[in-house]
Amino acid sequence: MLTAISNNPARNVRRLFATVGIAAALAMMAFHLYTAGFGSLDPFKQRNLHLTFALVVAFLLMPPRGRAREDGPGWGSILLALLSLVPMLHLWLDYRRIFYRIEYVDPLTTMDHVTSVLLIALVMIACVRVVGAAMAIFVGVVIAYAFLGQYLPGFMRHQGLSWDMFAEQEALSLGGIYAVPLAVSSTYVVIFVLFGSVLVRSGMGEVMIDVARVIAGHTRGGPAKVAVISSGVFGSINGSSVANVVATGAFTIPLMRKTGYSGPFAAA
Repeated sequence: MLTAISNNPARNVRRLFATVGIAAALAMMAFHLYTAGFGSLDPFKQRNLHLTFALVVAFLLMPPRGRAREDGPGWGSILLALLSLVPMLHLWLDYRRIFYRIEYVDPLTTMDHVTSVLLIALVMIACVRVVGAAMAIFVGVVIAYAFLGQYLPGFMRHQGLSWDMFAEQEALSLGGIYAVPLAVSSTYVVIFVLFGSVLVRSGMGEVMIDVARVIAGHTRGGPAKVAVISSGVFGSINGSSVANVVATGAFTIPLMRKTGYSGPFAAA
């Protein structure tokens, strides 16, 4: 092992960053468990840290589609993970000014512009890596519409946004990237996703499926009914429809696909 380390410094650095990605995932888990038990931070800080953790984990532990990750993340992924820290540092180091400034009135600084562009780009890249290009393309079209609306005809026409207003809305306020979906994700969904993962890894997910299978597995369309019942059992625990879909889908959707249901139908 020592020989391998001395002969392959680049590979060892990449493996080190793979370990950093795992550590970031564990730190994210610990952070959300702590804030769930003792109270969330200021909304801006809570959502910012949640997003930063998610970006770092996505870039270090999820390779670009179709590429192996045997030796850890690539250099591009490492660079993206490091750049993900810049918007977080900017917010925390200059938080008082950002928090107390009058939105759409006080001028943006050069660093505000830089971090806004960077944050939007990082979220788009992570979206491509985790979800796929379709969502990122859709978001790109919406961004283009925000700037080019004044050139469109009919009901699609609007006065258009300036870059300052767009950056303000998307990256320097509790709208845009830091709006309600990220708020729900950073306070509720992430906890139940973690809970669902523990259930799956501990075997409790299989128990729920087995109980549902006994009830409905022998009927027509049994796998779908099993999914509905097991999701209902899990939903009676967490009380969150979004978290229920995210957590139980990890085992109910594959169950339906194995029996012939299409992916979109199983997800629906």
